[in-house]
Amino acid sequence: MADKNDLDQWAIEALHDLGGRASMIEVAKRTWKKHKKELHASGRHFRSWQYDFTWIGRRLRDRGVIHSEETYPEGLWVLKEQS
Repeated sequence: MADKNDLDQWAIEALHDLGGRASMIEVAKRTWKKHKKELHASGRHFRSWQYDFTWIGRRLRDRGVIHSEETYPEGLWVLKEQS
């Protein structure tokens, strides 16, 4: 069953698939396309995954996975270079 941790990982995967840079909407669409079955099977999370998705950017910024809002405009998610 999918949860918020899965959503974070799926967003990172989607960003990789999209070349490391995309809007939140593009990342959400890519996540839906790849993980539709898991999301449908996630019970109560199915109803809230889009809302939960709006917080992923903050969590990924806090973890240092994507650039800050000061570096890139709000809504644009850009992966930091991974060493």
